[in-house]
Amino acid sequence: MIKNTPGSRSTMMVRFILGLTLLLSAYESPAQPSGTPSPYQELSPSRIAEITALLPEQPAGFGKPISDRDYWSEPALRKRLERSLTTAKSFLKKPFPVWNDAVYLEFSKTGKRTGGDAMLRERNRWLEPLVLAECLENKGRFLPLLNTILAEYVKQPTWVMPAHDSKLNSYHGSTYDVDLGAASFGLELAETLYLLGDRIDPAVRKDILDALRKRVFDPVLESLRTGRLCWWLRGTNNWTAVCLAGTVGAALAVIPDRAERAVFAAAGECYIAGYVKGFSPDGYCFEGVGYWNYGMRNFLLLREELYGATGGVLDLFSTPRVRGMALYGSRILIGRTAVPYFADCRFGTKPSAAILAYCNESLDLGLNSRRYNEISEEKDFVELLMSPSQASSGKLKKTRTADPGRFYFSTAGVLCCRPDPSSKARLGIGIKAGGNGSHSHNDIGSYDISLDDEVLSGDPGGPFWYDSKTFTAERYTRKILNSYGHPVPVVAGKLQLDAVPVKSGHLINEQIHPKAYVTATSFSPERDEITIDFTKSYDVPELKSLLRKMVYERGTPESIAIEDVVAFSSPREFEDAVVVEGSLRQTGETSFVITRKEARLLMTIETREAFSIHSETIEEMGAPAFTRLGIRLKNPVEAAMVKVTFAPSP
Repeated sequence: MIKNTPGSRSTMMVRFILGLTLLLSAYESPAQPSGTPSPYQELSPSRIAEITALLPEQPAGFGKPISDRDYWSEPALRKRLERSLTTAKSFLKKPFPVWNDAVYLEFSKTGKRTGGDAMLRERNRWLEPLVLAECLENKGRFLPLLNTILAEYVKQPTWVMPAHDSKLNSYHGSTYDVDLGAASFGLELAETLYLLGDRIDPAVRKDILDALRKRVFDPVLESLRTGRLCWWLRGTNNWTAVCLAGTVGAALAVIPDRAERAVFAAAGECYIAGYVKGFSPDGYCFEGVGYWNYGMRNFLLLREELYGATGGVLDLFSTPRVRGMALYGSRILIGRTAVPYFADCRFGTKPSAAILAYCNESLDLGLNSRRYNEISEEKDFVELLMSPSQASSGKLKKTRTADPGRFYFSTAGVLCCRPDPSSKARLGIGIKAGGNGSHSHNDIGSYDISLDDEVLSGDPGGPFWYDSKTFTAERYTRKILNSYGHPVPVVAGKLQLDAVPVKSGHLINEQIHPKAYVTATSFSPERDEITIDFTKSYDVPELKSLLRKMVYERGTPESIAIEDVVAFSSPREFEDAVVVEGSLRQTGETSFVITRKEARLLMTIETREAFSIHSETIEEMGAPAFTRLGIRLKNPVEAAMVKVTFAPSP
């Protein structure tokens, strides 16, 4: 066993090499037991012992306790947290939001979750500003209110979000589960106890520790032993990163026993490999930009938790695959900040500037970015006290300089084309041939087009709220989620096949059918092309072939063409579609102008067949309303071509 002896250069080198070697092996597969049987299934007792030796004697969170006045007097920190102080002062004059059983139980009765989620958010948001304000002031004026609301948090039946407690096991206290809400809030409570220490009323502190044990720590330990309950331990999506960051960080901040803390740290190291494997080898996030923001920021949080607790020995950045994950936020761009809204990405979402800055500082990505702690972007409680740690491995390859005009995620079949920053070009497009994993839409061939950094046509993005149907077999009854609400054809009256079937209440994170293939690509400084064969995306026996070709012209004049060519064994109906995310004005028999803010996009339809236009406004699940233009061929066809061209409008 390695002894945690400070000041020894040779010991620190051994610790670094050992930690790095074991970390790299953990990314390949979960650590398997060796020698002494492990009570925690996939966690090796020897690895837990090694991590135990790396951890400090006392638990610690982010930042420094309130007693460290040099830390809390640092001008840059005080400036960064001044908003929290202003908010905390306003809370002193307000009543704390009450817990409402009826609002929480609404989801279990009606399937609506917005009220319960809003109640939890409103109550939880009081904690961070009051804690940080007390640490900044150190006068005790926020402590009475803090003790009051901490007692309220203990009394409320559960920290689990309503939609994740449909059977009300956590609500009734029969079986506590750990979801996104409980994990993240548990971390904030643990951070509170770490920062304020004995300033918190002893009885309240004990109650919080008992509640953390019952609602967070014990359920995770039981899951590690049995494999039951916390399904996200073996997940590959944002849940894995969020719940690990919350539970591991909380454990490292307050659990006195170093060996028990090491179990949580080992679990973080082991199971985060699933989240990493949820990305394509070149870093594509199948959940979309919004969930990249959510999952990745928690991956970074977990990285800092483990890095700090082990003195930099355990570093989640010590694998080349992370570099692609970090670069996703810049590679997915189709404008200066515009992105395609694939999967459940809300319309208007942008890649997090803070995440890009953090990764740029830690991994030396070469991005033109501000410093992480200089970005005023909304950050969670512990993120406000976090600073990027430099990647501890010198073995990571330098980022290969990518063409600024495009990035092709070849494994996912997603192409993002954008104007060269040095040119006067204005158009950009993202187009996809693959699925979206656990946040799938039926949208093979979907695209988004931007002009002057505004998305005007294409994929409408995902819902702004979920309900009880969103992740069930009824998911695709919504137009915003099935192919009808996307810029893809309706073939012989049929929509695309369900891309991801539903099992046990969760969308399976794999694409079983349809099979979509990229059949050709061609990239040059002047033009990018991609051809997608999505014939098998439709259950139409008479469909012989359906190809979509996208041509992106960077020259003068610049343009984007979407051309669909279909062939049937016998005449069948065919309808193509354009989705408009702005105001629409018809300027000719086959031409339209789409306007959003100051951007104006000219759209022209070309086909040899007689057609009619069918316009429909769709507004579902809180998302902004969008217009679907159906380009419906008037007669059944054996073969047809429909081409839609987009260009800047004068």
